Amino acid sequence: MIIEDNNFLTREQKYHIDNVILGANFPWFYSSLVKDTNNSYEERPYFHHVVLRRPELREPNELYNSHHSEFCINVLNSFCKKNRIKYEEIYRINFNCDFNNGYESCMPHEDHPFPHQQLLVYLNNSSNNSYTVIKNKNQEIKIKPEKYKGISFEKKIHYHYYPKQGRRVVLVMTFN
Repeated sequence: MIIEDNNFLTREQKYHIDNVILGANFPWFYSSLVKDTNNSYEERPYFHHVVLRRPELREPNELYNSHHSEFCINVLNSFCKKNRIKYEEIYRINFNCDFNNGYESCMPHEDHPFPHQQLLVYLNNSSNNSYTVIKNKNQEIKIKPEKYKGISFEKKIHYHYYPKQGRRVVLVMTFN
């Protein structure tokens, strides 16, 4: 099941997105290698900001990697409360910033090899062509990125198109 919600963020959360996350002083880190569903790596440049590392990359007892963790957890709680989703554990939190990097799309992938829920929150209005595509059996579901929209889905292969112009900024969270 895919849940789309355009109205779950508070005024304070939107302010934080617009003035902190999308602001001039937010720290972005360059990355270029991404893993696909076959565990092979491809060059796909992007910027990211890790809040909570993937479980397999964390040190024992490691918690959050960023002081933006409280904001992210509040966003997750807002979405889950409104959409009656319960979770026990957060596996990963990351801000991704994509741009026209010469490739059409990122590699189709699942975020973890184990069961999980995914929440993507679009933080800006990127060009209309930068859809998220979720593979569901024999069909591909295209989700249009819209500022402040959250989408949640269970473990599924998915990918997104890079914007032709500007940037595409998304908060990615996985949980159970």
